[in-house]
Amino acid sequence: MTNILYFSNYATLTRGGQRSTWFILRELDKTKFSPALLCLEEGDLTNNARAAGIPAEILRVSDFTALRFYKAVPYVIRIASIIQKYNIKIIHAEDLKVLFLAYFLKPLFNIKLIWHVRIRWELPIQRKFALVLCDAIICVSKAISLSFSGHRKVFVARNGINAGEYLPDGDKITDARIPEKGLLIGYLASLEKYKGPDVLIQAAPMVIAKHPDIKFLFIGNGPVEYVAYLKETVKKLNIENSVIFWGEEQKRLPLLMNRMDIFVLPSFSEGLSRSLMEAMCREKAIVASDIPENAEIIEHLKTGLLAKKGDPNDFAEKINYILDNWQSAQQMGKSARQYAAQNLTLAKTMEGIYTVYKYLLKT
Repeated sequence: MTNILYFSNYATLTRGGQRSTWFILRELDKTKFSPALLCLEEGDLTNNARAAGIPAEILRVSDFTALRFYKAVPYVIRIASIIQKYNIKIIHAEDLKVLFLAYFLKPLFNIKLIWHVRIRWELPIQRKFALVLCDAIICVSKAISLSFSGHRKVFVARNGINAGEYLPDGDKITDARIPEKGLLIGYLASLEKYKGPDVLIQAAPMVIAKHPDIKFLFIGNGPVEYVAYLKETVKKLNIENSVIFWGEEQKRLPLLMNRMDIFVLPSFSEGLSRSLMEAMCREKAIVASDIPENAEIIEHLKTGLLAKKGDPNDFAEKINYILDNWQSAQQMGKSARQYAAQNLTLAKTMEGIYTVYKYLLKT
């Protein structure tokens, strides 16, 4: 039995990365591996873990992003105590900072470090640092792995999904804020600039001009100033009656996604979007930015449409194409679900992760 400590910055399950972590914990072969979870906060992820019999610990840091080396000693001691408590042999983390803290404990506990890369890191120095720090790096897409130039420590375990958990004809949300009838365009991601919600907002007037009854639903939270900017932009464009900012809510998320007719992902950077995969399984018509990570699973005009990254005009054109060719869009949705069910399975994800574990246990 190999004991593994999984680390997640967040404990909300509205974020794709944390849903991915939960699926790994849930699907892990417990006859060979014994998991424990370490988070910066309490939430649905820690609650789910404990309900499944997986111990969850909290590393209480007021601002992990601003953690300085001279303040790190208490956290290194805390991580050391958790390693001892659970006899940890592998730390599997999505954050380089916690791996940096754990690096100083490697000689003491003979542990292995895995960085699970969920987004593209553009600065070469970050990748070089990670290759020195970590024993293995897992990338959630082939596109991300290419940025590491084929290094022997780098493996691909694409995000996976169980298509059977996301049915095309599932129950839909009933809420006064959401119209019962009419087509709904949905965005599900954090409201941060790199996710491109402003691109979709800028595209909205061009869609509304042709399809005045259409509604746009934004699900997610983000930095207060940026969210305020998005709402002010909606006001300036005079489309307040057509845009709904829902916020972050886990419990009714499936009902909200089921109500969407078109799913739009205008991101500038991704790993392999879980929200995009869930939309595919629900047979949604899809418009996504043409970055390599999205193009890895969306084939233009077959499983969805790809629009030019950062181009509101092209996004509006692609959305209008779907609205004007609804029968073709529905067929693309069916093809998207078929692709996800065959190629993006959780079994394939776990197979890739087990390959990394076996590699580390042999070295």
